[in-house]
Amino acid sequence: ISKDAIIANSVKIGANSFIGENVQIDEGTIIDNNVTIIKNTKIGKNNHIYPNVVIGGDPQDFKFKDEITNIIIGDNNLIREFCTIHLSSKPDDPTIVGSNCLLMVGSHIAHNCKIGNKIIITNYIIFLDCFNVEI
Repeated sequence: ISKDAIIANSVKIGANSFIGENVQIDEGTIIDNNVTIIKNTKIGKNNHIYPNVVIGGDPQDFKFKDEITNIIIGDNNLIREFCTIHLSSKPDDPTIVGSNCLLMVGSHIAHNCKIGNKIIITNYIIFLDCFNVEI
């Protein structure tokens, strides 16, 4: 766990998880075993992040020039095994996952996507920049 991560007292973090720099995790969130949260990510309250999820990886975008970009995840989400959520490719356009969402096994939220509230993304679905959803 990075020394500059801000983690609420009630957060539970499982074995072998990595929490990197500039990560903030709010009250009641559960981080299971083997989760990787690389950097520049804000996670709200009462989320459950299951094993082998990777959040905060660099965007898969040739236009990305190693700038500081971020991810914002709301409250009450279930992020199931092997999901990936990438940082945005532009500093002023964060990748966003709303609240009360279910990201099923293996789904991918690409850079700059905006996922609204109460969204279900089924297994192995890839949300790309051109498929932004707002509710």
